[in-house]
Amino acid sequence: MSEVHRPNLLIFVRFCSTDRPACPENYHASELPFDEYGPGRMASAIERMPAFAEVFLPRTNETFMNTSTSTPFSRACLAILWGGLACGIGDISQAFVVFGLQSGAKPMRILQSVAAGLIGRNAFEGGWKTALLGAALHFFIALTVAAVYYTASRWISFMNQHAVISGLLYGEMVFLVMYFFVLPLSATGKGLFTLPTFSLGTYITGPIGHTFLVGLPVALIVRRYSR
Repeated sequence: MSEVHRPNLLIFVRFCSTDRPACPENYHASELPFDEYGPGRMASAIERMPAFAEVFLPRTNETFMNTSTSTPFSRACLAILWGGLACGIGDISQAFVVFGLQSGAKPMRILQSVAAGLIGRNAFEGGWKTALLGAALHFFIALTVAAVYYTASRWISFMNQHAVISGLLYGEMVFLVMYFFVLPLSATGKGLFTLPTFSLGTYITGPIGHTFLVGLPVALIVRRYSR
């Protein structure tokens, strides 16, 4: 069977400034790949055009305006923000559930343990002040995790093309760095060559939890804002 030729869709585009949306610039002919026909794909293609690009489809006499003001910098900020919040919430939630069931640890105690990595065991005597400090440190680390992934994905296209496998591997790498480098060097650690104590909860929240609740959401969100 011979392959059916599917021509690109001819469209006309003119760019309008934000302060003069009805500017009189001429339309410029362009082509939209056939694969991007259809309402959903058409909208996605138009969103990728510069802000305030007006698109005219001669076949249907329809006009579309991309009023998005997003820029590469704003998309990067959103990817890091939402990626950091998603993995931060997922990670601390699993800690609350798993260690709460395993040892009866309260959320305040768990957050204080995060702060203890910076200020030592005095954090457990600081009440909600040190718990809030622990929460701030936790989400700072989560945002850093998202920022590192986003930056790496600018250079390694595989990370966006295969976000699921990349996210799972990245989550595992984050776990290894945290448990074998960051924790031993923290204020409560015993040095780089002394490994932290492992328990069932550590295995659940570490090698398993970090892949699905840390790396994966970051990768998917970064891919979403990279399109």
